[in-house]
Amino acid sequence: MPFPSLGATVPTLAPFQFSFLGYTFGGLADPMQIQKIEGLDVGSVRSGDAGRARDAGRFVGLDLLDGRDITITADVLLTLANWQRLAAVILPGGIVESPLWFGLPGWGTMACMARVRKHSAPIDIQSALSTLTNITIQFSASDPRLYLAPTLGPSVGLPNPTAGFSFPLRFNLGFGGGASSVGVLQAVNTGNIESRPLLLVTGPCTTPTIQNQSAPGAPYVSFAVTMAAGDTMLIDTDMHTATYYVAGTTIGAPRAAFLQPGSSWWTLLPAGVANSVPGGVNTIAFSSQDQTQVAGTLQVQYASAWIL
Repeated sequence: MPFPSLGATVPTLAPFQFSFLGYTFGGLADPMQIQKIEGLDVGSVRSGDAGRARDAGRFVGLDLLDGRDITITADVLLTLANWQRLAAVILPGGIVESPLWFGLPGWGTMACMARVRKHSAPIDIQSALSTLTNITIQFSASDPRLYLAPTLGPSVGLPNPTAGFSFPLRFNLGFGGGASSVGVLQAVNTGNIESRPLLLVTGPCTTPTIQNQSAPGAPYVSFAVTMAAGDTMLIDTDMHTATYYVAGTTIGAPRAAFLQPGSSWWTLLPAGVANSVPGGVNTIAFSSQDQTQVAGTLQVQYASAWIL
């Protein structure tokens, strides 16, 4: 997932202090004293520009943010205990990205999902005489977004169905007063770039449909599945996948092929920038095709996303 998992313990960090895999560093009393941080600003851009054959200039292509590399340079008092603590978290992580937490003045704790990609700890005359070594650690994140902690998970159920409405809804409706067949929640992305949530549907319900009514065109995703009580379906709007778990099992089966015609993958729009919604407030509607009230629920897991 692009952001830390819901319920992950957020460490208490001072400004410019970091934590990775339980190793906290950069505080005033910490043996690792950070000298420089690179990569928290806007990362590299993948340009789609192409040179014009036999002519000056380029054809304009699509610019997209690449992944993010964060490089930390620090002085470390390399006693055996400190060396062992550091060695425990700098091993290559395969394909697994873990939260790199950090404190920013005025922002609080933020995070990105990252792996250690490079580590340099040269032994020179200074380190040999004083055990003080200048080290460099490079973290690599496949997602360029920085996320405000903690990850949030608002949820909503399915009210008692009433006649007269069909889904998806393409116009503004008031949901105050009286019963409605649509459950509504708000997900607030206070950042400056869209955030891609995880949608967790828990049965029972038939043909669950989740719509972002705040986005242009009110896009929705709808799946032609009948979910029994306790069954869950995890919909990843970043990877465009849906995984179905029968109640009591931990092995999921793909369900993206059950996406209904007219569906489109939507995101949580940010606040105060282009392609935004006022205050970053996204109104999310949850419905099903059940004719009687059922206990199905939707949980939207997300974090506000930033590019600094």
